[in-house]
Amino acid sequence: MKNTMLMILLVVCILFVALFIGGYRLNKKIDSALANKADLEDQIRDEEIRREEIEELEEYMKTDEYIREVAREKLGLVDEGDIIFRKDDGKK
Repeated sequence: MKNTMLMILLVVCILFVALFIGGYRLNKKIDSALANKADLEDQIRDEEIRREEIEELEEYMKTDEYIREVAREKLGLVDEGDIIFRKDDGKK
């Protein structure tokens, strides 16, 4: 009877230790997953800000001001009243 009780107690202790170790490992995984979740939420916020900036740029690109700016830079467009400076190449 004593041997049986000791065996049962030993099995219960082994199960308790196994459950304790398993719980510890699960807590570590949960902590890691929570940290990963926080990182992903930060990335989502960054991408939402980026999306808003792209949408603002897209709206700006539809304006006449943007078209005029590109025409000035790429095609050399000048408006009335603009003063044009030309580089002298030294030839006459």
